[in-house]
Amino acid sequence: EKIEEYMAELNEQVAETDEALMEKFFMEEPFTEEELIKGIHDGLMQRTVTPVFCGCSMNGLGTLRVLENIVKFAPNPLEGKPMVTVDEEGNESELKLDPAGSPIAFVFNTVADQYGKNSYFKVICGDIEDTLTVVNARTGDSEKLGNTFFPKGKDNTKTSKVCCDIGVFTKLASVRTGDTLTMPGKTVTIKPMEYAEPCYRMAIYAKTKGQEDKVASGLVKLNEEDASFTFGNDPETKEMIVAGVCDIQLSVLVAKLLSKYKVEAELRPAKIAYRETIKKKV
Repeated sequence: EKIEEYMAELNEQVAETDEALMEKFFMEEPFTEEELIKGIHDGLMQRTVTPVFCGCSMNGLGTLRVLENIVKFAPNPLEGKPMVTVDEEGNESELKLDPAGSPIAFVFNTVADQYGKNSYFKVICGDIEDTLTVVNARTGDSEKLGNTFFPKGKDNTKTSKVCCDIGVFTKLASVRTGDTLTMPGKTVTIKPMEYAEPCYRMAIYAKTKGQEDKVASGLVKLNEEDASFTFGNDPETKEMIVAGVCDIQLSVLVAKLLSKYKVEAELRPAKIAYRETIKKKV
């Protein structure tokens, strides 16, 4: 009974993606497997269908089924939404994915560890080859690409070319999350991710005196990974202030400082710089 109930609901969602299928639905004719697959595919693109899968991360049950259904139903990169680019005046325009176009890559994530920095990128146009010299649209600097990999879980697989896919650059020191890499003379800037303004502020101190510089350098590296928090010295209270979304985020940052950079830090309520003012004539 449950299967029939869910199947009827699914048929209704599929019917809404196409007029011919809607007509067939009202005639109470059953959909073929090909029509169901196409309807779910179109529904995912229109965001009217949201698939839900069961699984268990502890033993990997259901993982293969999720991957199989992504291949079966999900739109491919060329069917996705075009990227948004911005010019120097802030005007926005659309940029469609084009495998034959001039190479463009967008850096969407950064992971820093004790061995260096990994820049995760998505190829928007053309082929990104490890022999290319590209320009960082944000800084205008040239970057010589070298080590390029396909990320696969915890491992990276070496590759010489990435096309319309996700890859990883290593050791690009000046590249950070949100940067656009293009060919010289063909600079475009893809609109970077926007983050909510941090509203939860705490003072951060090194537990061991003399390790303040280590705390600061650790926060610089963590900020390359996560741009949603800010930090800096308050000139009035002489404290280092870190601001994030909530206390959990700041607690995670302190834990990462210890696990990644071997520096112990603690959070304290930030001091308030009270001021006096003249209130009346005397």
